[in-house]
Amino acid sequence: MRRLNIIFLLAALLFCLACSKSGGSAASLSNDDKHKLYQAAINARDVKLLQQVTEAIGLSDAKGSKTPAFDPFIKEHTEWSSKNFDFVKENLDPDKAKEYVQSHLPK
Repeated sequence: MRRLNIIFLLAALLFCLACSKSGGSAASLSNDDKHKLYQAAINARDVKLLQQVTEAIGLSDAKGSKTPAFDPFIKEHTEWSSKNFDFVKENLDPDKAKEYVQSHLPK
């Protein structure tokens, strides 16, 4: 189970390099909320949704390029996901994860 999450995390990192547009802003989100959104987007296994989240939380710009916040966030996220494994596990189902993102993504 853990190996599967690591595989999806690595795949998500590759997808983030080609991030695209989203209408959201992360100004009102806590750091914990950003990690939850990012993790749920990974678990949703939906590239477009992951791209929306990365832009919304400031990890990519509107053209899909990584922002300076990307690398530190990813390093932090690895630790966050191991400390918050209950959240990761609770949202492993792609449909449930997608629902989480859609209901928590800033507009």
